[in-house]
Amino acid sequence: MLGLLLLNQNNATELTISISFILIGIGLSPCYMIPMAMLSFVTEVDVLLSKERRTGVYAGAMSSVRKVSQGLIVLPLIGLILQMIGYNPHLAYQSASTLSSLRYVFIFVPIILILIGIYFSTRFKITPKNFEIIKDEISRLEKGGSKAEVNQEVKIVCEDLTGTKYENLYKKVK
Repeated sequence: MLGLLLLNQNNATELTISISFILIGIGLSPCYMIPMAMLSFVTEVDVLLSKERRTGVYAGAMSSVRKVSQGLIVLPLIGLILQMIGYNPHLAYQSASTLSSLRYVFIFVPIILILIGIYFSTRFKITPKNFEIIKDEISRLEKGGSKAEVNQEVKIVCEDLTGTKYENLYKKVK
């Protein structure tokens, strides 16, 4: 988004515009990639809780939430922001104040959202190590392994990630 600082009516070239859009694409890709990457983690935790693989349910819910949030929150919010900075769609050229405000919105709103995302990602309890632990435990249980024979570290990880006592995990949901 910082690439937008390069753009104004006097110096915008095809190169600066292309670089800006490449940077925007790189910046936006995590919005779509991170939820899809988290999907496998979340569904494995659900298997521990429910003994069922409901990946499709989670993918559908995630897609629906994304579409609803874009349609009911993001798009109206964009209109509100444009109105607040004085954007007038009927003008051939916007005022210098509106253009500056628009640049700052495109710079600072993403930075704020990225910082919020970083904050929440630091609270995400699933790490590559404990993800492997729960996958291995699910595999062990699927092969008929006994809950009584669980390793203490595995038990702690499973309870921490699910918020449920180990003895109550991997039971068919009624």
